[in-house]
Amino acid sequence: MLAEIGDKVFIVKWNHENNGGDEQSVTRCFIRNAANKEVVCSGVSICDTRDQYNKQIGRKISLSRALKNFPDVNDRKVFWHSYDTEIGLVK
Repeated sequence: MLAEIGDKVFIVKWNHENNGGDEQSVTRCFIRNAANKEVVCSGVSICDTRDQYNKQIGRKISLSRALKNFPDVNDRKVFWHSYDTEIGLVK
């Protein structure tokens, strides 16, 4: 997923580890600067072993936690708009 804020472009990627069974499943969100591929921030969502693992929920939670590093609400809106446009709801 791409998000453009001012003259900067950010790449958002997720890593899913569905461990199932007795181990917790984890979704990690990484926000990188597109120019130099440096990780700007990240967020993690950990699914309890008693819950049903769901990638979409993990993506939203981990993105929301990563975006806490962006203090401007308008910047965060750009990321959420890109999320809705590029990923949207799973049908």
